Amino acid sequence: MSMTELQNLPVWEWPDSARAEIFQTLANKSASADDRMLAAELAYDAATNSDDGVAILADIAGDRGESIEMRGKVALAIGPALELAALGNWDEEGASVSEKAFNKIRKQLKVIFDDGSEDSELRRCVFEALVRAPEDWHKDAIREAYENPDDGWQRSAVFAMRFVSGFKDEILESLESEDEEVLFNAICAAAERQVRDAWPYVEELLGDEGTAREILLAAIDATPFLAPNADTASEALDHLLLSDDQDIVDAAMEAINSSAEEGDDDEWDEDEEDEYDEDEDEDEDDDEEQDEDDDGRRH
Repeated sequence: MSMTELQNLPVWEWPDSARAEIFQTLANKSASADDRMLAAELAYDAATNSDDGVAILADIAGDRGESIEMRGKVALAIGPALELAALGNWDEEGASVSEKAFNKIRKQLKVIFDDGSEDSELRRCVFEALVRAPEDWHKDAIREAYENPDDGWQRSAVFAMRFVSGFKDEILESLESEDEEVLFNAICAAAERQVRDAWPYVEELLGDEGTAREILLAAIDATPFLAPNADTASEALDHLLLSDDQDIVDAAMEAINSSAEEGDDDEWDEDEEDEYDEDEDEDEDDDEEQDEDDDGRRH
């Protein structure tokens, strides 16, 4: 089956041979540039549990003989595999790439990210893949990227805030951005981190006829995670059930139903993102106490 035919099929209808064909096309430098580029896009859905697949992707990402566009696409395609592997289901066969592959791929990508001579766009793609499996160094990298006005780094930083806690203020600030990609990522991050103070921003977007379609869909999807109760969610979404856009109608109906299933939240005074920060502070205090105990034992 050709890459074009696969592109026109939903993933659940791919034949059993599809993933092997995608990686074979990527590894074959004699294949047409268009087919290899399509394979790089399809690999996003193909590499989540394949050690050999992510190895091919990582090798291409690190190959300076490949185009920057190709290297960036395959780097992004590694992201879902890293996110799934970060759950640590190593003992479940086929659940994700192996722990060995997971650690090796992260090291390979980190080398690219740390190399200042590499193309900035490529390093951003690598960064967006790596943050899906959070590590300690990511927080400082996100802060640095957020303060960088050049080459889309702020967009990548806000994307990363979906996966790494501790950025409530930056997420709220980004919800006022005029950059649609920053705004889209901020909405997704607010929902993922359950930054409930984001609800007034999202509610306003839902009610604004001028809200761009992709932003509106993101706001709809975020509603069950941010609206204070099912009634508020329904009031904000009801008018969208009359939309001429079936995707918007479907998304609004799903969000209304999800909000009803969630029910009211009795702990609405505190953002989940605040809870993450408090837990981290407690962990740091525990570490300091442990260090003091260790010092006492050593001496």
